[in-house]
Amino acid sequence: MRPHISGTTRLYGLVADPLSAAKSPQLLNRQFVEQCTDAVCVPFWVKPDSLPAFAAGARAMGNLSGMLVTMPHKQRMLAFVDELDSTCSSRRRAQRVRAEAVAGRIGTADAQNVANQAHK
Repeated sequence: MRPHISGTTRLYGLVADPLSAAKSPQLLNRQFVEQCTDAVCVPFWVKPDSLPAFAAGARAMGNLSGMLVTMPHKQRMLAFVDELDSTCSSRRRAQRVRAEAVAGRIGTADAQNVANQAHK
């Protein structure tokens, strides 16, 4: 079953280089469909030298609700978030970035399920 993508679909991404072993988009999309959540997760292949430009573009996207961040970007992504939660500060890496209308981009190293965030 494939997700139905519309103008209200919330977008999540997996930021990595390379993406050859990426399984998160498939797993999350299956969960989004099963839970009837209007969201989709897509892979973003971002080379290390392109991370600043990617982060600027991601910030401009109104429907990008969050990103999973993996190697080699976990530490460098810290520079592109507005706020760090306590897990991020203590571990000095960002595994997830969530977008909030008031607070901006918040970095976290918590392994909290992105699909649960989509229900909010």
